[in-house]
Amino acid sequence: MANHEDQANTTESTGHVGISHFAQVAGYLDRHEWACTPNEEQGLFSLHLSSAAATYRIHVKASYTNLICNIMVISVLPVKVPADRRPAIAESLQRINFTLMQGTAELDFSNGEIRFRTLGTTEGETLSDTLLDYVVDSSFDLAHRYTVPLLAVAFGNAAPDSVLDMAQVPVATTLQ
Repeated sequence: MANHEDQANTTESTGHVGISHFAQVAGYLDRHEWACTPNEEQGLFSLHLSSAAATYRIHVKASYTNLICNIMVISVLPVKVPADRRPAIAESLQRINFTLMQGTAELDFSNGEIRFRTLGTTEGETLSDTLLDYVVDSSFDLAHRYTVPLLAVAFGNAAPDSVLDMAQVPVATTLQ
C-alpha cells in the first residue's frame, strides 16, 4: 500500500487538490502494519484483526461529500447465527444498542451475520490518526466485548437479557 500518499484528487465542492481520503486511510493502515485488501472504486479496505475472543473481518470505508468526510468501520463476527436463534440475538443487540453512545450492533436476518458499525465524521480534506483510531477502536472494541455473550445466546442457553451482564466479565474469564 505504500505511496498512496502520492495520490491526489480534486474535490467537487472545493476544487482543491489534496491527498485523497482513500490514500489517507491507506497510510493509516500502513502505519499500523495491517495487511488489507483495498478497493479504491468503493473507497473500502478489508482486513482481519484478532482479539482474545475471535478474529474479525473489518471493513473501513471513507466517503466524502460537501466538505464532510465520513469514516465507517464495520467489525463482523466470525460466525453466523442459526435462523432459530436470530430473534434472541436481535433482542440482545437491541439491549446493547440501547446502551451505546457511539456505534450500533446489527443482525442480517437473511444470513445471520452480526456486525458492529461505527462512524466518524470530520470536515475538510485531512483525516487525523486520532479520528481513525477512535472509529476503528470503537468498532473493534464493541465486537470484542460482546462476542462471547452473543455466542452464549446464539449457541448456548443464555437469555437475551443477560448479554449486558455477561459483557462485564473479562473474556479470558468467560473462555474456559
